[in-house]
Amino acid sequence: MELNTDRLFSIRSLVDWNKPQWLILEECYKVIKDSQEWTASISVGRPLRSNAVDVVERLGKDVLFWYQRDVFGPGRDTSIDRYGLVGLSNYNLSERKVIVTEGVSDFLSVKMCCPNLNVLGFTTLGGNLKSVKILLTLADQFVFISDNDFGKDKNTGLINSMNLRKLYESYGKKVTVLFPKSPNKDITQQILNDVKIRSGYVK
Repeated sequence: MELNTDRLFSIRSLVDWNKPQWLILEECYKVIKDSQEWTASISVGRPLRSNAVDVVERLGKDVLFWYQRDVFGPGRDTSIDRYGLVGLSNYNLSERKVIVTEGVSDFLSVKMCCPNLNVLGFTTLGGNLKSVKILLTLADQFVFISDNDFGKDKNTGLINSMNLRKLYESYGKKVTVLFPKSPNKDITQQILNDVKIRSGYVK
């Protein structure tokens, strides 16, 4: 499966691609917000701190998920996480196939590229018991998009994805695992770099 980045490539002139990753995601979201229906229940912005981007998912008036990520540095905080997944408010129950990303930024970047597909993001590495039970009821075919932690002593992305595949296949599910192309660590990095390269921002 190749991710088509044409949707983000088409808005390249409206985004400052030199900003940190989370600010680029925020800018992309603002540009595509009025053209993609899923943004009605998921917001991306900085309502509390100028140096942290919040991702909030609502179902009606109920908040399902609230995550805050520092723009600079690794700081992150999850205030509300009801199900261990982000993206449930837009799930098409008639479609039994889903793309599941390892994290929140990857969920956003893949969903912006593929707004008409079922995309969910694990909010903890490999999900939790709630998310596993939910996914088993929602889908028969899974595409897991994992990180590629090749710079660490243990490639936790690779190990985690293989464990996930084994688990879901044990329930009779069809599972495909995708990794970002080297040297990208995650799929968001790959998507943004693809747009930058195609746009001539990176040689």
